[in-house]
Amino acid sequence: MILTGDLILESAKRGISFPSNNANNLSDTDILAFAYEEMVSKIMPIITSLRQEFLIAPSYTITIVSGTQRYRLPQRALGRALRNLFYVDSSLVRRDLPMTKPEDIHKYMPATDTEGVPQAFYIENDYIVLLPIPNQSSTTLEVTYPLRPSKIIKLNDSGVIQSAASSTGIIVLDSALSTITTATACDIISSTSGNIVKKMAITPTSVSGATVTFAASAFGTDVIADDYLCLAEESPVVQIPEEALVALARATQNRILESIDDLEGLKIGMDILNNEKTGLLTLLAQLLTPRVEGKPLVAKGAANRFFISGNRHGYFPRVRV
Repeated sequence: MILTGDLILESAKRGISFPSNNANNLSDTDILAFAYEEMVSKIMPIITSLRQEFLIAPSYTITIVSGTQRYRLPQRALGRALRNLFYVDSSLVRRDLPMTKPEDIHKYMPATDTEGVPQAFYIENDYIVLLPIPNQSSTTLEVTYPLRPSKIIKLNDSGVIQSAASSTGIIVLDSALSTITTATACDIISSTSGNIVKKMAITPTSVSGATVTFAASAFGTDVIADDYLCLAEESPVVQIPEEALVALARATQNRILESIDDLEGLKIGMDILNNEKTGLLTLLAQLLTPRVEGKPLVAKGAANRFFISGNRHGYFPRVRV
């Protein structure tokens, strides 16, 4: 079951006595905005707190420029946060880059030696700050981060891909979209469970009716028929586990009840959602973890016999008794 925006609307309206005259003039767009706000404020904190690697974006590469110390965080990082960061040198050797505090700058940048190969980083507002200042080019930062879910839209506000040619970057939609132009950044969303963003913020080189052309280099081979084309940061499918539908629908219903001043219904709905033992949010957290049963996490460092440091495999340490 794919959680489309239309399905969220149907579920939200079905669970409550939605006034037939709709005196508050709640449109479908309003209800989907409620759903998005509730997803970000209630569902996402639960999913991220479980530490089960949901919604991690594909690795993002930042090219390091010699003499440039500050690099912008990915603009669509959830909570403006990173998952991890690696330094990749000119020989493509990948090294974990530890995080430090601004108070420790002097340890990495003594007054007589402020430039060199990055050894650590810290976060300053929306910037990754490297220590020391890089003195080499042809190197990169490999960043992983939790991707902020896209704004929920209705299916007919996106285009369903009928065909996609990776060699030319040409896609044909089921119907033309007036919102897509050569001046608009677009996302391509997977039509399969999980509904990941396959292509992020790519801009068409030409638009002719239902035929949209992108630079082949930005397109790739993973775009297939039935995927969705929409404006950047929008999606006709909700990018959370399908099992979260009931909780999201109830949270959306509560916002509708609040807006129409149905305080009695809102009180009941809040208990259904937030009850410490039987609430939908509590049950959702129990359902989503662990993602892999029967596989313990490996030990860190030398306690893991597969760990390699200085060309030596780690070992299980001796324990005195």
